Amino acid sequence: MVSRCRKKRVRTISTVPTLPLSRVLPSPLSPRRSHRRYQVLSAASSCRLTNILSMDKEAMGTFRGRSSQPPSPYLADPNRLGDVIAAIQAMATYKFYKLDFADWADRISADQSQADKWKKVFLEHPEFFRLDSARVRASLVWRRQFPKRFDVDEHRVLSNEEYDEKIHANPQSYARISRVPLSATDIKMLVDTAVNLHSRALEHQKDRRWWLALASAVGGLTGSIIGAVATHIK
Repeated sequence: MVSRCRKKRVRTISTVPTLPLSRVLPSPLSPRRSHRRYQVLSAASSCRLTNILSMDKEAMGTFRGRSSQPPSPYLADPNRLGDVIAAIQAMATYKFYKLDFADWADRISADQSQADKWKKVFLEHPEFFRLDSARVRASLVWRRQFPKRFDVDEHRVLSNEEYDEKIHANPQSYARISRVPLSATDIKMLVDTAVNLHSRALEHQKDRRWWLALASAVGGLTGSIIGAVATHIK
């Protein structure tokens, strides 16, 4: 009995199929296949790196486009808004609508030596001020839209007939004719416009700072990704 059991056991074991060792364990890659796999990994990593760099370049280009814009003149001087409002008030109500820079400096700040300062204000804010063709006198844009019918001596607006008679009788009186001063409502509208433009300039400056922080973060992230990709390629 014992011998039969042993024979059956041996016979049973011998019938189990055996697989070649080469099919059970993966065969090592040949040098050619290993090099090809390295090339595939390198190409994929390079493609991802190119996409990352293009995204970073696009973000930096957008930031440079924003940062390359010249700063608003409202932020060039902390007192600029106050200077613009003062100039609007003086140039809107004075009997003569157009003066040279020294006379406007005297009317606005009572100091003719500040003529260059006010010239700069007039030049940097064409939304409110204009220079004449000779570039030596300035005026308020809104006031220039009114006809020259205001008699500075009589402090009233002349009719067309009165104007013609006055100029015909004394051509020198033309120098005493100006444009009508602006009303309080018009002045308030101009001042409100200046305040709104100043507020927009401040918001734009905050927006530029936000883009600077974003560009720095993108640059740091890109550097980390490049280092990781380079390590993987190696």
